Amino acid sequence: MVHLGSGDLHRAGPLLIRLNGPAVIAVFLGLAGLWHVGLLRYEGALIYPKDIQGILNHAPFYMAGLYFAPRIIAFLADRGRARLLLAGAGTVFAGLVLGAELMPAADEILDKAARFAGVAFGAALATEIARVGGLRRVFSAIGTRTLEIFLGHQLFIAGSATAVMAFGWTGVATGIVLTPAIALFAVAGSVALRELFGAARMDFIYAPPRPVAHRPPRSPVRAAQG
Repeated sequence: MVHLGSGDLHRAGPLLIRLNGPAVIAVFLGLAGLWHVGLLRYEGALIYPKDIQGILNHAPFYMAGLYFAPRIIAFLADRGRARLLLAGAGTVFAGLVLGAELMPAADEILDKAARFAGVAFGAALATEIARVGGLRRVFSAIGTRTLEIFLGHQLFIAGSATAVMAFGWTGVATGIVLTPAIALFAVAGSVALRELFGAARMDFIYAPPRPVAHRPPRSPVRAAQG
């Protein structure tokens, strides 16, 4: 078994930046695999183990978007291809989720497969949204604030969840109403929190550490969207 500490995480960032996209994705897939079979564990006090698991689960998708967004957008620029993927990935995702509910013994494997189908569905859905002027402007505005939303959303979701439990607002019907309301609250709250820190001249809270403040060269994404 491999044991990681806080120092290992600090050293990993600068090393990963030196790798190309496929290599970085392969590294995270390998680490996720080792974690899920119990051969990799984190022993530091900096991050909770469940957060490490979340990072490893999501990192391959983040890295794919970081390095291959222009190619993905170019692939989905064809409307017929995008809609075919939207319908196909949505159907597969729904089937995998249903299968996980009906076969609890296989739910972990089906859950991981559903992540890939869900990401494909999300990419195709984003392409369709980008073709609708009003929606494109709304989601583009949100897209420019992803850092503060990513860093702040759990604070507002946790507060909302506490309120839901305290008032006993449970049940499927209530959840259907509250889920989008809480999501909107988390997005708006995260943006407002960022503005408050900015007004207090505390922007450094949202600045990434210098060794990992890396962005690949910009590509003609809008041209690929058509």
